[in-house]
Amino acid sequence: MLTSDPAADCAGSCHRQLHNRFDDLTRRHDLETALAESLGGGSDFADLFGVIVDRARHTLWLFDTRGGEVASSVARVGGLTTPKASAILEDVIRTVSRTSTPAVVDARVSVGPARRYLVDRVVNGTDVVGWLVMAEVRHPFDRFDRHFVERAAAYLSMHHRLHRAVRRSISDLTVELADRLIKGHSETVELREEADRLGVDLTVFKVVVLVDDSRVVGKLGDATTLARRLSARTRADVIGTRTAHGIALLVDVNEGDRHGVVDFIKRAVLALSPKDGVQAGISAVCSPVDISDAYAEACEVVECLDRFDADHSRVVTAHDLGPARVLVANGNIASIRRYVQHTLGALWNSGEDEQVLLDTLVEFSHSGHSVRKTATAMAVHENTVRQRISRVKKLTGLDVASDPSDQLAVHTALTIVTLRNRPHPLWQNRNTRTDGVRSVIPRPSPV
Repeated sequence: MLTSDPAADCAGSCHRQLHNRFDDLTRRHDLETALAESLGGGSDFADLFGVIVDRARHTLWLFDTRGGEVASSVARVGGLTTPKASAILEDVIRTVSRTSTPAVVDARVSVGPARRYLVDRVVNGTDVVGWLVMAEVRHPFDRFDRHFVERAAAYLSMHHRLHRAVRRSISDLTVELADRLIKGHSETVELREEADRLGVDLTVFKVVVLVDDSRVVGKLGDATTLARRLSARTRADVIGTRTAHGIALLVDVNEGDRHGVVDFIKRAVLALSPKDGVQAGISAVCSPVDISDAYAEACEVVECLDRFDADHSRVVTAHDLGPARVLVANGNIASIRRYVQHTLGALWNSGEDEQVLLDTLVEFSHSGHSVRKTATAMAVHENTVRQRISRVKKLTGLDVASDPSDQLAVHTALTIVTLRNRPHPLWQNRNTRTDGVRSVIPRPSPV
């Protein structure tokens, strides 16, 4: 008759326990080492999540706080439907909020073969930024699975905090770089080396956008946020900084179609602006060494807008204003009023249909002083345009048909007039009037 040896049985049991404990510690050590090496090696999120997936026995999902799927291992293992995060998180939020360990949640919905879920939070400080979910399918959860989810969530949290800190540091350095560029420091070796480290190309041409948001504080965000939004809309590299005059943005552009690219940026800025309260000036395309001059140019545009209040947001380029920019930004306002009155005042006092004459002047200037193009744009005969231009000469003494000085004077005066709380006739799309004549400016009053 065979009998067992209690001492031998006890020794065997202890040996198995020690062996299992050793295996468990080895697995924990291997997991910790792999996660630490991935995080310490500067891996991006996809690489870190890949390391986690490679060592997981079960399927994993990472959800954001709204229940949207951020990443999963389903593509690698296949055969499992993504669960509804809301069905899992409703129970787990109450449980996990009271403990630091992962929570086990029974599958309440008949979606896929999962029986239970292990869930832990991904945090940034005290804020929950996501949820890591493991599904129990073929094998039941064991103690290591709980440890696995806890450590994976911890490393995802550390990765999130680390990269947010890095982004903030890069953002601060980029803001400082933009500030130094608009102050004219682009030629220093130190600044060029710093730009290279930040990935900012100081060899490409740029456009400076100055956004005066003093009347809508908080709606546009800080310089970094607005630069990111403009970059997304224009698909160009943009950096920004806040100055005494507003948010200055430096947009990388190609040197090719200078007017076309400036107009494109103008439309993008206008699309990002609220309907009222914002006024922005945009410089011409400039070389890297002329950024400070371009910033001064954008400041002059905003100064022009400051002199004439408006009840709507305005985005204006230096090219839109032409030579009127220098006059309005730097001149005496009383002298500017007298200049406009002297140039166009006779039309206001003529008692005739000055609106038609003004519309014709605007279209004539817009078309490059071409009678044919003006007639086509206004749907009238060419002789009608000539008669109106002749009438303008008779009333004002200005020969806009052939005298370049008079053409410049009229263009400048019209620009100043239309800065007054109305769109500029040479910038905006023109509307069609019921009488067939396209009205490009409202009936003006003296400045």
